[in-house]
Amino acid sequence: MEYGDWLAYEPTDNRFVSLAYYAYDAMVMAKIERILERRDKAVEYQLLYQEIRREFMRRYGREEGLLKEQSQTAYLLALMAHLLPREKEKQAAEILAKKIEDNGYRLSTGFVGTGILMQTLSRYGNHHMAYNLLMQRDNPSWLYSVDQGATTIWERWNSYRKDQGFGDAAMNSFNHYAYGCVGEWMYRYMAGIDTIEERPGFEVVLLRPQPDTRTFVPKGENRITWVRASYESPRGLIQVWWQWRDGVFDYEVTLEEGIEAVLCLPETGQESQVEINGRQIQWKTGERIALKGERRQESSPSKSPLPIRVRMRPVPSREAPLPAS
Repeated sequence: MEYGDWLAYEPTDNRFVSLAYYAYDAMVMAKIERILERRDKAVEYQLLYQEIRREFMRRYGREEGLLKEQSQTAYLLALMAHLLPREKEKQAAEILAKKIEDNGYRLSTGFVGTGILMQTLSRYGNHHMAYNLLMQRDNPSWLYSVDQGATTIWERWNSYRKDQGFGDAAMNSFNHYAYGCVGEWMYRYMAGIDTIEERPGFEVVLLRPQPDTRTFVPKGENRITWVRASYESPRGLIQVWWQWRDGVFDYEVTLEEGIEAVLCLPETGQESQVEINGRQIQWKTGERIALKGERRQESSPSKSPLPIRVRMRPVPSREAPLPAS
């Protein structure tokens, strides 16, 4: 049986899926060999990747550098494995977002595409579309299953429907992780607890919360105004909380003593001022803020680490002075 993008709502050529993953495998192997300082093998895998990439574009590329295959999954795989010309990647990401919008802000991906859908949107800066998908309630979507009574991740979005009951029992798992991949996005982007590739094992924690700053919300959806999350990393417990309200972003992180982190505050499209623990700091959009977990004073009744509180709010507008009379 050829599974391809299993249970997709929109077909993608199975050979396309296989070739894209072949390229991705070669790309990852080249990276692993470079880390292990096995240069000859790294070159071998890099040459293999380039050969597969050329074959991929010969089979599936159009003259202008985009794709013949037009499914959401096709664009996701091409972006994941960097199979398109680099100068076309941003345009491909925009096409992907437009396809989701034209589909009623719904995904059409199967197991393969859904696994990289949310992360790819955020990697190219389209957090708003990721939130549109997360909060979607029509089939197919995560909340559609919840509305049908789901308390686990199902194999199909509609494994059970309130108006029709159970689906075909021949293939209808009610404990099937595949679509649970959204949890990765919720931790890495929504809560913003992530790693830095060059400092593995949470040697330095990357904190990059992405609040729901959508100005347009599709019909039937709500905004997420706050998030609370925790993660037990190899270096210790990381706890975060944020709230986005009226253009003000309040953020709190608690790191166990000695944990180092860098904080990337969200881009809001307006000039902002930042306070840490009530003290205003000099900060420019895009700058990383270094943080470190500290314990409370010995005299403190609480033994938990000190929380770090951050507030980002718009710079007050400066009214033009009145003309002299």
